[in-house]
Amino acid sequence: SAEKLKAKFNAIFGGNREDVGNDNDRRPLTAEDVKAIHDLYPASEIERIEVFEILVQVLPGLGIFRKDTNELAAWMVHSYYGAMFSMQTRPEYRRKGYGIRLARSLTKLVIERGYSPFVVIRPQNDASRNLYTKLGFTKAYETCRVKMTPDLTDDILKEEPVSNPQAATNGVGNAKGSSTRADYDTEANKENQPVDEGIEDMLAEKCDIGKEEMCTAHVKAAMDEGIEEDK
Repeated sequence: SAEKLKAKFNAIFGGNREDVGNDNDRRPLTAEDVKAIHDLYPASEIERIEVFEILVQVLPGLGIFRKDTNELAAWMVHSYYGAMFSMQTRPEYRRKGYGIRLARSLTKLVIERGYSPFVVIRPQNDASRNLYTKLGFTKAYETCRVKMTPDLTDDILKEEPVSNPQAATNGVGNAKGSSTRADYDTEANKENQPVDEGIEDMLAEKCDIGKEEMCTAHVKAAMDEGIEEDK
């Protein structure tokens, strides 16, 4: 229950709040913080706000807030799939050590709740890897993304029309109303675009970033997860 979670937090940290500098304090996230959390989340357009409403009620989450305005400066939650999830820090509050404080505190809280704390880090995100190495995390294993498409039927291989009526409902069709292998491959490539590429395209369009800047934007996104400032 929420009361048990609050009591466990108090037992670990000696109270409901902890000072983080003179102007900020740290406390558990609540439903009132969800909008600010969702606004900070880079992929907010593809992740429903209801997900965060459930997370802060069921699983531990911590935020650092300004004392005078109650503005959320940084946050981190325990995700529904088990990982310690998506640390975010507002740009004006970076390089103050908030990220490592949140990571250390949430790690302790997750352990106290009987879970094994873990994080998922992209290979290019050196900042995250360095931070969690400082906290005693070690690499368990490495995953690999694989793009898979359905087997093509003989009539598609022969550039003949597809008899499967589902192709039309999926929007796969040529000018004559039937599908060829070229049509099928084009649609498959669209449907199997990696999620990260979709997010990058979305952010590029939203921020008016040209294609030539995407490489820089990708690296910057990894560095701006609210972690780089805590190295």
